Amino acid sequence: NNPDSFWTQGIGRYNKYIYFSIDITEENFDEVIYTYIDERGRLKEKRLCSGNLDDGICEKKKTFRSGEWDLNLQINDEAGNSIGVPVNFVVE
Repeated sequence: NNPDSFWTQGIGRYNKYIYFSIDITEENFDEVIYTYIDERGRLKEKRLCSGNLDDGICEKKKTFRSGEWDLNLQINDEAGNSIGVPVNFVVE
């Protein structure tokens, strides 16, 4: 429900933190994952949320190492449908 404002990045020394707050309206919600290519060129997949959400919100704080990050955030339902959104940021 909030594709343009579902994440923010910390400021200053908190620059390594990415705060996700995803508003989801899906009766058959399954999980939220993000994928990225690691420094060895391998595809990595991490789960942000699964199962029941608190008032339809998936909230997580994740820490990232220095560098440029190109993530693909994906919301999946139990029927196998999904929607993906790119997330790009730099950690200094």
